Amino acid sequence: MNRRAFVQSIAAGAMLPAADHSVETGMIGIGGRGSLLLHQTLSIPGVRIGHLCDIAPDALDKAMSAAVRDKPQGYSDYHKLLEVKSIDTVVIATPCHLHKEMILAALDAGKNVYCEKPMALTPEDNRAIVEAAGRATGILQLGFQRRYSEGTREMVAKFHNGEMGKVLFARGQYYSARDLPHRLLWKFKRESFGDMIVEQAVHQFDLYNWIFQGHPLRACGFGGTNLFVNDPPGRTIMDHYTISYEYPSGIHLNFSHIYYAIGDFARTSDTFIGSKGAATLNLNRDLLYYDREANRVVRQLPMNKDNDESTRNALVDFFACARQKKQPFAGAAVGRVAALTVIMGLRAMVEGRVVEWKEVDI
Repeated sequence: MNRRAFVQSIAAGAMLPAADHSVETGMIGIGGRGSLLLHQTLSIPGVRIGHLCDIAPDALDKAMSAAVRDKPQGYSDYHKLLEVKSIDTVVIATPCHLHKEMILAALDAGKNVYCEKPMALTPEDNRAIVEAAGRATGILQLGFQRRYSEGTREMVAKFHNGEMGKVLFARGQYYSARDLPHRLLWKFKRESFGDMIVEQAVHQFDLYNWIFQGHPLRACGFGGTNLFVNDPPGRTIMDHYTISYEYPSGIHLNFSHIYYAIGDFARTSDTFIGSKGAATLNLNRDLLYYDREANRVVRQLPMNKDNDESTRNALVDFFACARQKKQPFAGAAVGRVAALTVIMGLRAMVEGRVVEWKEVDI
């Protein structure tokens, strides 16, 4: 889909009639990311936030106040929310290890489901979700908002249509100047968080799979904890890693990720080099296009508002797909391949060996 068609499709979704076809939604997990999804959903015509769920009373109270316009009901048990027959859609933004059980429960209840990434933390759980989505009456969309970014879609199209030539190489980084919030202890346990690569970098690896139009063949890498050793106490996730992936046709990807960057080194970016040109996407900054023959930047697009806009676009499209019973662009199959890509990388680093796709493709 080209840039103009994408904008038109999002606008069409936002303008669907709300009078007799309004969507009643429930939201499970309304803390950090869930709070952002709540505020974005409140701005979408034809959607009513009728039900909110969180085990943290303060998070629930704050969300109830934010959504007071829709007079929502509050719950501490998500099973109670799923029992409400009038709910058409459910938005899930809970810790990663809860995604599988909540997705399956919501699909079994006949709901349309939007769940934050990663879809699940093991190959087996990802397969179970794909199978459940295949037989469900509702749809499943994963929170890969980059797929709903106008600028990112344009960049991907330029590689897919050959404008940038053959894709040769890619490099990515996720450099943060601070550690994760220490009040959220679940984020420091690999069994609940999935580690840095699974919970956070999965966005970027989904982009690589999208650009390369397929999954990687194998991965190898190294990671560990250099600065935040046992901080907070009991920490089992890394604070840095570097990893390499091999894709079909000899395409290689180098990626690094740290929590202790300084100054302007704190940047999330992805660079794709082709035979005719290259592109660098700097998250929340800009998108740069390079021409090989000119050997310079030939175009620069501002991307400072992209994260908020693409998140809203993703939600708009989800509610439109739910209304129309259409499969979303970021569906279960996309979620599974993205999750397996980062699970493969984590296994390579933890086990200190080259891991092949066939080992996780179950």
